[in-house]
Amino acid sequence: MLGLALGAAFLTGFGLGAAAVIVWLGIGLVAAVRHSLPLAPFAMVLALASLGAVHAERHEARSASAVLAGPFEGRMRVSDGPYLTSLGQRFVGRPESFDGLHVCAYADAAPRALAGDVLFVKGRVVELKDLSEVGRAAIRARGCAAQLRIESMSIVESGGGFRAEIARIRVDLTEFLMRSAPGDTGALLSGLVTGDDGGLSGEASGAFLASGTTHITAISGANFAMLTLLLGVLATGAMRRHIAFVLGASIVIWLYAVMVGLQPSALRAALLATAVLVGRYLGRRPDLLTLTVLLAALQIAIRPDDFHTLAFQLSVAATVALIIVFDGSERGTDRWWGTTLGLSVVAAQLATIPILAWHIGTLSITGLLANLVVGPAAGVAFPIALAGALAGQTNAMLGELILLPAEWICRGIIIFVEWIDRYAPGSVQLGQPTPAAIGIVLIACWIGIFALSGDIRRTARHGFGIVKSW
Repeated sequence: MLGLALGAAFLTGFGLGAAAVIVWLGIGLVAAVRHSLPLAPFAMVLALASLGAVHAERHEARSASAVLAGPFEGRMRVSDGPYLTSLGQRFVGRPESFDGLHVCAYADAAPRALAGDVLFVKGRVVELKDLSEVGRAAIRARGCAAQLRIESMSIVESGGGFRAEIARIRVDLTEFLMRSAPGDTGALLSGLVTGDDGGLSGEASGAFLASGTTHITAISGANFAMLTLLLGVLATGAMRRHIAFVLGASIVIWLYAVMVGLQPSALRAALLATAVLVGRYLGRRPDLLTLTVLLAALQIAIRPDDFHTLAFQLSVAATVALIIVFDGSERGTDRWWGTTLGLSVVAAQLATIPILAWHIGTLSITGLLANLVVGPAAGVAFPIALAGALAGQTNAMLGELILLPAEWICRGIIIFVEWIDRYAPGSVQLGQPTPAAIGIVLIACWIGIFALSGDIRRTARHGFGIVKSW
């Protein structure tokens, strides 16, 4: 419980600043007066909340550098990429004149810019305020301060080394998947395996967005959970308790995380998967809720930019909701596993509704229904597509043969999502929601999540007991 409070204190301190410190101080003082909380844990929680607030203030001061819109000409180093798109490639770069800030760059297919390369580019910078709401959300999700449309570029210095080789592997996997299954099917396969869904047509991309299922092509905890599960299935019971398995599995997980660009959700999931592996090795059943919050706080301490990205916020909220429902289902012995799975998908979707409403200003009416179908289907297609893409690097015919079931599943997903977009109600535009409105939606969604977990009565009784005792 203390670990959960410490992680939550740091995150709320980072997000809310002094207001969070005051709230935690009030909670701690009430608990201390009632002698229900020792002084040492109270001091630790308050210190973490204060540390989070100070960390956020320092980060905001460093990020206050202005990014000027308009023509740009100069050198930049590629931080992450490239990712293939229908028109060429995109990557994240750090221009020398931008004081350490990153931009999301879009360019033609050639020359191909790998991570670590130094480029000389000419183009035009577009500030976030000049992009659409969806465009701003996508740019923020990649940790960029602006968008750069490149008109011409040349490679001044090749990066080489490990990062460039990993980027080359990712591009090779993407090209194989899109070549094996042309069109939107190959682009979706690529999105599942590498997070690179830039090859999706405008119609398909719009359908995923409108149906609230666009997250399936973002590398998230589900991919890492499946990867960890596959590694566990391939190992015997004795192997899973051996240090060599823990090290080997951790290396595989982190290589995959680096390959997909260490996106905020990927980094969080890799940290969690590694902690679970180590916990199993030590013979301890990990408290997933505490681990999730603590590791999220650690990630923000290391990479504060991640806090404001849509990917980080969605992945943390969805993971917490999933854990709450699964934890409640373990106490509800009369619940069928299929019911638990379905309720977990619904809970994850409920957890993301307030975040999407705040960032994008839309609310997907069909998201709950669509994710009940698309989520499990994508979970089945992912390991098959990954195995096929890896096999295809040595034997194209074998890789394409392995890919067939995943192709059929992805083709079905696209047909279903486009049908939902065409015939079912889509997203509702909320305009600019007020904090009060978002607060009401947030409370309603999390009440729904606790209700799905089966713990709402127990939680309510416990809460009323605390209030009554006060």
